[in-house]
Amino acid sequence: ERAVDSGIVQLCLYNKGEEHLVAAVSFVVRGSTGRVYYEKPMAPGLLRARGKSGRGGNIIERRKILDRAHEILVGEQQSLVVEVVIQVCEDVELYEWVSNGGHYFTPQNPCPKNLMKLLLLQEDHNDDTSLADVHFQINDEVVIHAHKLILKMNAPELYLLCEDADTNQSIPITGISEEVFRIVLYYAYGGTFPKREPIKASSPEKEPILKLGLEIIEAADRYGMIELKILVETYLVAYRVMRKHNVADMLLFADAKNCALLKEYAFAYAISRSRDIINSELSAKLKESNSLLQELFVAAAEIPERRASMGGASGTGGVGGSSHCGSLNGSAEDDLVFHRRSLCVNELRIELSENDLEVDGSKEMLESRLEQMRLQQYTVRSSVSTQSSSSSIACSLETQESERRFRG
Repeated sequence: ERAVDSGIVQLCLYNKGEEHLVAAVSFVVRGSTGRVYYEKPMAPGLLRARGKSGRGGNIIERRKILDRAHEILVGEQQSLVVEVVIQVCEDVELYEWVSNGGHYFTPQNPCPKNLMKLLLLQEDHNDDTSLADVHFQINDEVVIHAHKLILKMNAPELYLLCEDADTNQSIPITGISEEVFRIVLYYAYGGTFPKREPIKASSPEKEPILKLGLEIIEAADRYGMIELKILVETYLVAYRVMRKHNVADMLLFADAKNCALLKEYAFAYAISRSRDIINSELSAKLKESNSLLQELFVAAAEIPERRASMGGASGTGGVGGSSHCGSLNGSAEDDLVFHRRSLCVNELRIELSENDLEVDGSKEMLESRLEQMRLQQYTVRSSVSTQSSSSSIACSLETQESERRFRG
């Protein structure tokens, strides 16, 4: 009996489908009282098709399961219940590219590299910094040199801080760490962030994108760097960083900074884990915000409606759920209603970007921009159709008058 009790329960999840999947997996051991006794989250990983590879590992010791004091075994049969929470990362190609990093060599435009050299030269104390025309001071000690023209084009709100400053004047930067400010400035000069490398499953919280992601979003939002803000937000969602202990702060932050995709993800996660979150910090914080609480109820109500409208099929457009882009075969009014109901944040941003419209803001703002665009297109189509009909009628009248004169 001692030998049996000393073992460890192992679980492994396999993908028996025909397509590869990338997913973040959590194994949740829930006791007879419904309380979560143990949870093992795993960073996103590849689940190859047809069960060729799985994800899992050691879950819990058998002696802890058999200890009646823990109340882990449930029912008359004293069964072990393990819930598996699966967050699917929809872009498998992106994940594989990020993980492997391999590509063929092709010459790149040297302009971004040269801009980066211009920034890095200013950090070399042996180099003449006369080319820099603005200087930022952090913590009353660190001085970072930059160029107004580049900031004006790529960080407009940061440029406004130094627009009228003298060349020898230092602009104080507060509320942002030196590391985050350098990352923001690095991006303004054409650099890429985050560094595209696979997240280590053993310590995902140590990765820069997870450690500094929210700080970078806040700085990018402050300095008008919308692309950086959305880039980091997208990576946070793509890497499935949501956990029950951080979903409250993530949701409140996303709402405050108009991070529509992160907010959509937080809602989806909160709804899927509502059993564990209902009496948690999230529930307490939501009670202080009636608008967020109402949005959560609406999001929960839309899930069965969306699944029904999709005929029960699963898609890849939304965060953790199905979605579908509607066609424009019906009336303009029908199209607008369908779009508002079915498009997720990512699809809204793609369609707005394709039409050269702004992609920042809450989901309601994105939907409003899309609806206005549709109304304008419908108005133009209606105007062209009316003019065409008027021209046809006029032509018909002229033809009838010509025939009457000929017969006369």
